[in-house]
Amino acid sequence: MADPTISYPPDCNNSPKNQLMVDFCLFILGAGHPSLGEIVEADAVWQQQVDHLVKGHDDIIAAAKARDLPKDIEIFNVATHGKVGFVDGVCQTEQSRFGFCFKVVFKSAAAKRVSKIVSY
Repeated sequence: MADPTISYPPDCNNSPKNQLMVDFCLFILGAGHPSLGEIVEADAVWQQQVDHLVKGHDDIIAAAKARDLPKDIEIFNVATHGKVGFVDGVCQTEQSRFGFCFKVVFKSAAAKRVSKIVSY
């Protein structure tokens, strides 16, 4: 499958932390560079739904890899403040089209390690 088409407003990557949020979002959607999984803490959690929690680095990486490969990703907004970042948009796969919003909590405001991901 070809690489997905990715679009986002030009100011979404206006800082290193915003660019990291875009890149990490693409990784979680199955379109990012695999090395981004290295920033996930060993004890990180990914709350995918109210009653579904993925725990630990290896299970989070496996869940990201198990997603249907995207054809198109449109990112609407990227925002970061302190140790929290948000990305929202729409993703199109062969099977479906869905909206997404990821909240990423970093271990510190330096944004070097991911400790929690919440999907909406």
